[in-house]
Amino acid sequence: PKKYVPNPILGLWVAYVRRDHVRAAMDPSEKAALDAMSPPFEWVSTRKCGSQWMLMLGQLKEDVAAGKELPGETRSWIDAQRIARNEGRLSDTRYGYLQDELGPG
Repeated sequence: PKKYVPNPILGLWVAYVRRDHVRAAMDPSEKAALDAMSPPFEWVSTRKCGSQWMLMLGQLKEDVAAGKELPGETRSWIDAQRIARNEGRLSDTRYGYLQDELGPG
């Protein structure tokens, strides 16, 4: 959990270790040590993303991947994100996520 209040550094470490590419590069003995913990290390978070923005992005990704016509609510959300970007209220990272799905524009 990235936002683990009692120990934010530990939370960041856990989020980092849970990434597939990090796990794949780990020494087998490190993985075994985490698995041997009591309770065992949870390699997949049981928490769901609470960000409405990320939920909308996930739906957009699904619709684009399926070749679906985007529903009005999604198109309105995209327009709102572009306006926010033009007004300097949307981070470069989030704008990049949209460009990944929709291309520049």
